[in-house]
Amino acid sequence: MSEDYEDESEPQTQAEDVRTEDEDEGGVPAMSLQDIELLTKNTEVWHNLISGKISLEEAKKEFEDNNSIFENKTEKSKARPSKRKVAKKTKKT
Repeated sequence: MSEDYEDESEPQTQAEDVRTEDEDEGGVPAMSLQDIELLTKNTEVWHNLISGKISLEEAKKEFEDNNSIFENKTEKSKARPSKRKVAKKTKKT
């Protein structure tokens, strides 16, 4: 028998077979805190609209306000350089 023979009873692990839950379920991208805040605010607007507490025009205005606030936050975060952790070097005596 050759050395290339693989026993069928042994589980085979290949890079293609290893998947995360996100890949199996269609790949939900990671969300930032700002994304979650925007989603929460927009959900509240939808709830108020559907329950009849606000009109369609008021809902449109709130969606636009929420979006502009979100855009301003993302522009500020892009303008600010990210902080990198620098490893401290220790001196040998």
